[in-house]
Amino acid sequence: MIAKTENYMPKISYLEQTYKFDLDDIKNAIAKHIEYLENYVADLKRQHEKSKAVFDAFKAAYASAIKTLDNETAEFKHSDLKRAVRECVINRYPYC
Repeated sequence: MIAKTENYMPKISYLEQTYKFDLDDIKNAIAKHIEYLENYVADLKRQHEKSKAVFDAFKAAYASAIKTLDNETAEFKHSDLKRAVRECVINRYPYC
């Protein structure tokens, strides 16, 4: 958006150039912010609707990965490999 040149305040040598916002500028800024917030809320609603499916899919994939790890390391009496892989995953992804 190009600013209105008539809204620039007179330049004072030791101060920065200032812009005086008029009512139209304020209305436009508020309208843009409202549009941004509406889009943000709509995005949050879509995320909320999909959250259960996403968490369930992740939980199933994680359970499958742990089961695969158990199966692959079942032959070892002292499974340091299993512990090392689990610790690596936990340290890299501590909130899973």
